[in-house]
Amino acid sequence: QTFKLDKQGLPMAWSVQLGTFKNYQNAVTLQEKLRGAGFNVYTKRISIDEGNLIQVLVGPIVSRPKVEKLKIELGTKHKLNGVVIRYMR
Repeated sequence: QTFKLDKQGLPMAWSVQLGTFKNYQNAVTLQEKLRGAGFNVYTKRISIDEGNLIQVLVGPIVSRPKVEKLKIELGTKHKLNGVVIRYMR
């Protein structure tokens, strides 16, 4: 994949966020399920006032229409409701 860069030099790409978990094992379980189904899955740790959370995401994909199609596929075939977000390192 070739990434275009935005004005700040960050890659222009998209991911589908499928869940945000406080429990690490729940995030790992979803990640393993999706990897087993052939998806490119990654996690991202975020900090909030209440503590650390783990996001589970599929991507990144450089084409917004392709990531929208992926979101629909994840919903219909895997019963996962996702949100398309901008990919950030």
